[in-house]
Amino acid sequence: MWTNSKNELYFVHLVRPKPGDGICADATWARIGTTVAGGNGVGDGLNQLDQPFGLFVDENQTVYVADFANHRIVKWIRDATSGQLVAGGNGADDHSNQLYYPSDVVVEQDGTLYISDSYNFRVQKWFRDAQSGQTVIKNISVHDIAQDDQGTLCIRSRKGRNRNREIYVADNANHRVLRLNFETKKILIAAGGSHGNGADQLAFPNGVIVDQLGTVYVADTDNRRIIR
Repeated sequence: MWTNSKNELYFVHLVRPKPGDGICADATWARIGTTVAGGNGVGDGLNQLDQPFGLFVDENQTVYVADFANHRIVKWIRDATSGQLVAGGNGADDHSNQLYYPSDVVVEQDGTLYISDSYNFRVQKWFRDAQSGQTVIKNISVHDIAQDDQGTLCIRSRKGRNRNREIYVADNANHRVLRLNFETKKILIAAGGSHGNGADQLAFPNGVIVDQLGTVYVADTDNRRIIR
């Protein structure tokens, strides 16, 4: 699910918690949804999707979709009848021009993509119009990736250029959330690190989001809770 600057909701079949920033409480929602990507049956055509997972909506209301079972990222310009391939789409493998069940995507204002390449256990960075990506985190069980207005990747930036340039990643199999700072190149454990149900533990986390105050919310899946 994603909320753009016009308070319009975008859904895939995975739903993440929306931070309490007042948007949902004050908004008026349409009763009938509008298909903005896919909707033409299961397939690998550019007008189709196959198990879409994460998505990102930029300020122009262009929708970027992690097309999970097609091993690619596609973007759909508003009112388009088909998408455009922007990453992957070269089969499922671990080469730099490939993705293997990508589960989420975030896009910076310059068009740079950050992709949760889940079955390759890595986070990939793709520059705009690039033919291949670069690994920025490897050997990680990654499902979810997003961004806030401080440059911390967790909810979409609506207030300008990134400042802190950090990324949070739910490291599912290692029961932790990692924080990567692109300026210092340091990777730190932001939450969890051991399996359990204690306040300082996680159990197979599958989602992470950061609100505009910098509070980190984690979908602590096997503990059946949202923790911050």
